Amino acid sequence: MGRIGVATISLFIMVCGCGINKQQKKTHLRMIDQYYKYVYDDAVKLHFKLPGDYESVEYKKDWLPHSTLENLATRRNFLSGFETTSGPRLSLAVFKIPLTKINTLELGVASSDSVGNEYYSLGRSSTRERLYILPHQDSVLFFMAFSESDAVHNLSNEFEQIVFPSIRLGDAYMEEKLESPFRLAKQAFTQKDGSANYLRPIVRLQQSEINYKQPQDRASFVQASATFHSFIENGSTDHWVDQWRSLSYLSEVQQPIFSTTNQSAFDVLIAQIKDERVTMFNEAHFVKSHRLLMRRLLRPLYELGYRHLAIEGLWEDSDTLQKRGYPIVDSGFYVAESNMAALIREALQLGYHVTGYDDFSPDRERLQAQNLYNNTILNQEGKVLVLAGFGHIHESSSSGRKMMAEHFRDLSGIDPFTIDQVEFNASSPDTWLGIVNADSARNKLHIGVDLSITNNLHRAKNPLGRVDRPIQKLSLSSAAKEQMSTGKHFIAQWFHQEEYRDYRLKAVPITSLIVTPSTRTLELGPQQGTFVFCLRDLGGRILYSEEVMY
Repeated sequence: MGRIGVATISLFIMVCGCGINKQQKKTHLRMIDQYYKYVYDDAVKLHFKLPGDYESVEYKKDWLPHSTLENLATRRNFLSGFETTSGPRLSLAVFKIPLTKINTLELGVASSDSVGNEYYSLGRSSTRERLYILPHQDSVLFFMAFSESDAVHNLSNEFEQIVFPSIRLGDAYMEEKLESPFRLAKQAFTQKDGSANYLRPIVRLQQSEINYKQPQDRASFVQASATFHSFIENGSTDHWVDQWRSLSYLSEVQQPIFSTTNQSAFDVLIAQIKDERVTMFNEAHFVKSHRLLMRRLLRPLYELGYRHLAIEGLWEDSDTLQKRGYPIVDSGFYVAESNMAALIREALQLGYHVTGYDDFSPDRERLQAQNLYNNTILNQEGKVLVLAGFGHIHESSSSGRKMMAEHFRDLSGIDPFTIDQVEFNASSPDTWLGIVNADSARNKLHIGVDLSITNNLHRAKNPLGRVDRPIQKLSLSSAAKEQMSTGKHFIAQWFHQEEYRDYRLKAVPITSLIVTPSTRTLELGPQQGTFVFCLRDLGGRILYSEEVMY
């Protein structure tokens, strides 16, 4: 049994999400907000990073660690704290404890992490704790992570793969951090004139992948790659989505047992929601099938009285959007994805009132619900169809933490019918839609909903059921090919004629395809009308354009 040497103690509690941190009051603590939250404590010479939506918070009485050191982790020794702004609840508190208080404790055998930090592992199944030795100090750092009972898997993944490997102590604490892969790609996506470059983020991520090999960096790189590949019709989205699932808690979700599949499942889905006042679907923001299903539901649900389509990723004022009649790149980041734009465009054409409801404050869940209520139910008639991200439709609060759907129910008095598309994944592409058996769905690990489905619509031969307009195979003109004599990265895009005329490259393309000088044929989804075809290079310049009619 070993005893501890010189060190400092910190206590962590942590959760995933997407919010904005509050300013830490302690002057020695700095937090840099990118995809991760990078925390620097200059007094202690400590650096680590947090994923998700943490805010800096003061000491809380309910942060009593159930560990060997619980009598020492007191308000007097409290250094700093962090807590997620949405469920599942994970929190972090940092305590600096004098070495004299703990040097008699039996802490077992010390280990060393990947950068040579010596630490002792402590804690129980519902916590993650490490006691770190800080060079040249008379204190110790104690990292203790804990969560709600149903979020232990999140706790383990995030601390073992992200937080603990990122810890830097002593002279290493100012080590240069990696740029967030999301920020890296987003900077490449946005052109100086406000238009979007769909190709450069893909290339930038490919070039920088070697920098994101460590487990603590890999998850965010994979999610960024999945997101920006999803903007390209022939991007490697499925590859990155599969990796994303394997790196998240979803890798442990059991294969679903279906009560019905495909067209029968679609009919049952309609029957389930036709009499509801508010129906909420979630989506993974990089899985186009989730938007394809919503688009296919628009017409039958409109005939059943649905009149509002509320979308988390839509940031533009609804009056401006309704007046224009279609979205543009500025309407919202995810709206720049062709399937999301097509969903909004078709909803407007059918007569839906299309609105956003998102909020980016620490009180995001409640204010999302308030915005949703104000923009749809309040003083307006008609049923509401909602497309939310990931866990916002979770209906069961835990430890006082409520997600948007539960806040909406309390505010409006309407119990929304919630449908999850994210947790379960059908292994066979032949199952393009499946309703998960309720008993099987009870094994889910995270999102509490009324119904669980799997959705592989993008793999179906004709996902919107338009047999009169099948997939079209096109050839690049010789004039277009001549423009690809130099360089190796090109993208072909088609725009609605009217939208391109009014907004040029701020218009959202109906599809984008990566092409090379050797590309012979292109596949364009079912389209009808007059369009503008553009061939663009890596810099976003238009090398060739022409009007085409299908």
